Amino acid sequence: MVGWKPNVSKEEVAKIVQGFDKTELLTSGGVTLAGQRYIYLSGTDRVIRAKLGKTGVHCMKTQQGK
Repeated sequence: MVGWKPNVSKEEVAKIVQGFDKTELLTSGGVTLAGQRYIYLSGTDRVIRAKLGKTGVHCMKTQQGK
């Protein structure tokens, strides 16, 4: 998807980053991306899985991102 820019806020990203170590933040409040609240399904120290209706999202922890 060339030129696609998601509308994810810094606050949303910060909560996901915290959620890798403190999953209770996500189990109680879900995962919010671009203003849409996803239901937290599961996670590890490297991946967070969530869904919204029939769609889902995997958030991967990396050393470098763009």
